[in-house]
Amino acid sequence: MVCWCLRPRFPDVSVSGISGTQRAEWFAHYFQQNWHKLCRHPQVSLWVDPERQDYLVVRHGERESLTGELQTSVWDWGRNPDGFLPLLKERVQQRGDSYLVVQQLEGGENPWPALGLLPELRRVISPTRTEVLDGPDYQVRPADSRDRFFMANLHTQGSQFYIPAQRAVDAAEIVSRNMTLYLGMDLGSDSKMIGFVLCEQGRPIGYILYKLGFRLDISQAPAAYLYDLNLKPEYRGKAAAGQLGRHSLAELAAQGIEFVIGDISSDNQLGYLAATRAGHFVHESTRWGLSLLPQ
Repeated sequence: MVCWCLRPRFPDVSVSGISGTQRAEWFAHYFQQNWHKLCRHPQVSLWVDPERQDYLVVRHGERESLTGELQTSVWDWGRNPDGFLPLLKERVQQRGDSYLVVQQLEGGENPWPALGLLPELRRVISPTRTEVLDGPDYQVRPADSRDRFFMANLHTQGSQFYIPAQRAVDAAEIVSRNMTLYLGMDLGSDSKMIGFVLCEQGRPIGYILYKLGFRLDISQAPAAYLYDLNLKPEYRGKAAAGQLGRHSLAELAAQGIEFVIGDISSDNQLGYLAATRAGHFVHESTRWGLSLLPQ
């Protein structure tokens, strides 16, 4: 299986500088070093087809970060996953997971739509920047504990845009849970959360939140996760989001963070356009999902 990993199968990701060859070599090395540990892991299952020289590696029992649903994630695969899918779906349902998901890099051969999976989240990535380009109309300042109510209240007006597409969940329950989370959020100097508030004439009109402590896969470059971005409705689709994004990227760069990654619901076209146009983000990959809930 280690040899099968080395076959050309990944696209290059220019924004992060990670080539397809580097990614394949990383997987081959990881499997070689951790094969016995993976075989014994209670949440991992390995699928091998010697005749086709094909394989599949999945992680069961993962919890979707926003909805809380249990899902099985396809971590790596060889050539064509369709031969594994019927038995895999049975295994997933037996374990009690509700969804089968997979992260597919843009630009690579994508077998998942033909197998019935639908797009849920689009992952975007951007390098941080050193320049701060505040415009004349808006001002950006660090968020602190006094902003928690403003952010919690504004989040209730836009949090539905973060729910992964295709998920039949109670949006009101998620909004209520997140309201409580935001009201108690730690924004102190030692917190993993960092935020910035966009103001017009001293009045807050939007915010952006990042979670620190991440690293890119393969290269391990330091990264921050774009946790939330919200603007008052009348400012959406305008220059405000771009200014807030540019300022915050420069602030993160000053802290030694090289990249920002984020996930946008595949239903949220406005948010995606704001990120890829004004925010200079690039579409890196898409999470595809298949519901295994009883119909």
